[in-house]
Amino acid sequence: MKGWVMRARENEGLFFTVLLFSIAIFLFCLAQGAVSAVYPSYLKSFVLKAHLVGLLAALVYIIQLPVSGPVGALSDTTGRKKLLIVSLSAFAGVEVLYFINNHLIALILLQLLAGLLMVTVFVSSEAFIRDISPPEKRGEIRSFFGTWVTAGYLIGPVIGGWIGNTYSIRIPFLLSAAFMLLSLLLLSGLRDDRSHGNKASMRDRVSLLGPVRRFFSLGEEICYLSLSAIVLYFWYATKWIYAPLYLLHLGYDLSIVGIWLGASLLPLIILQIPAGILGDRIGKDRVIMGGIIISSIFIAPLGFISSLNGLI
Repeated sequence: MKGWVMRARENEGLFFTVLLFSIAIFLFCLAQGAVSAVYPSYLKSFVLKAHLVGLLAALVYIIQLPVSGPVGALSDTTGRKKLLIVSLSAFAGVEVLYFINNHLIALILLQLLAGLLMVTVFVSSEAFIRDISPPEKRGEIRSFFGTWVTAGYLIGPVIGGWIGNTYSIRIPFLLSAAFMLLSLLLLSGLRDDRSHGNKASMRDRVSLLGPVRRFFSLGEEICYLSLSAIVLYFWYATKWIYAPLYLLHLGYDLSIVGIWLGASLLPLIILQIPAGILGDRIGKDRVIMGGIIISSIFIAPLGFISSLNGLI
């Protein structure tokens, strides 16, 4: 009886931690989602050519290529919570700078800084969830967490699109900063058991070659997954950057852009957990390949669509 009570208390504590952390990251994704509806228009206010808009957007991800490995190693040694608090604090400040900035050079620097902070938040978040998840519940907890993440990206664009259309395309950046500060408050109440873990040297923490060597030592599976990720990011670029611009080109306002971006994530919320279960049964590589094929089939007709009904 005593053992059962202890397990019940442990499960209750785990659920509270997962829920609190999921809500905190939901607020971060809500912040990012609110900006996403106006983000292409914001970038276009600095440059006129569509390919330059894409280049500016790509800076966020270009910077992530060399820093993802060191960021992961740093989170292993300094603690997930500490790194999240620092990155969210800085990110809130960056969003305010987006709001007041009017210079292209400053925008380029902000894009690079945003990319660095974004990868820090996501790498640390995924690592934190894995740390607190018992092996037998890892898939269940990750799916629960992922649903909150998706919900943030679903609701955020609707809010940001309406605000951008009603007031200004810059206001959502201030709203984003506020959501990040709320996320910061929730995270401050969490415990990070790894924060006093392995004390590696600073050189080991930020080393680039170590993570790269480990990456290539994982074999052909990681190369296959990397290729899939590259394809997926092309899809992201089309959806999050050029599809909103295309909708604006067709004459729809930012409110419609936000609703479309949010609605496009409904299948992800509905299918996320079933896809995880299917991946456990038939193999994750098959599910990934199937997802890429389905995405390709449905995104190819974008260039031939001339109305919102077809885009939906």
